[in-house]
Amino acid sequence: MKMSPAGIDHGQAGPALAATRIIGIGNGLRGDDAVGLVVARRLRGLVGPPVQVVEAEGPCLDLLELIGGVKKVVLVDAAGGPGPEGRIHRFDATAG
Repeated sequence: MKMSPAGIDHGQAGPALAATRIIGIGNGLRGDDAVGLVVARRLRGLVGPPVQVVEAEGPCLDLLELIGGVKKVVLVDAAGGPGPEGRIHRFDATAG
């Protein structure tokens, strides 16, 4: 499902609310920057409730709305950093 932040209903309660939201971040017009979107599209057919898959192509401030209302959020995005291209970096926000 491709959603804008307005498409997320934070007022839902009970089992209808996703326990986990995977957010693929990117720009479909910028080659390798679209990796988050590609991952989201591929995962969509492999996961089901309580996991929700969302594509985010809008302004980064929209992420604030997209990360709310769920127990766990997984962000998938392209980023430069140390190591070889394609390396996976995991950041745990609960680690402090």
